[in-house]
Amino acid sequence: MLIMVIQGTDCRERNTVLTQLTHLQQPKMITIDVGFVSSPAERVERLKLLLHRSPTVLNVVVGANSREEIAFLRGQHALFCNLHRHFPNELLNVEGAISKDDVLISSRFESESDVIVLRPDEAFSECFLRKKYRHRVA
Repeated sequence: MLIMVIQGTDCRERNTVLTQLTHLQQPKMITIDVGFVSSPAERVERLKLLLHRSPTVLNVVVGANSREEIAFLRGQHALFCNLHRHFPNELLNVEGAISKDDVLISSRFESESDVIVLRPDEAFSECFLRKKYRHRVA
């Protein structure tokens, strides 16, 4: 299962990243927004129902902001993509919201000396390579 979690404020940058991901030829991208569901337990249940298990589908989750759903998505080996310069401050206090394995993502090329920022297509490639590696190791 391919899952990318876009963590960032609801802004034009996030929408541009999502639009760029829709231009991928393969796999087909679907967006799952759980940000409007108030209960963390209900968010996890929605994710369990809505995530596509097909290898031809890229699940892109937005609005994940509780400890429970973040833990669930990490357990599903989701790639967490943090919007460069648009990370929500409230997630800094959520256990598990940030990991050293997360990547920074931006819709435009941003070169900085101290961080690596990926374009959406590069982030998808990273997601795909990690999935392939997990299958090879298993």
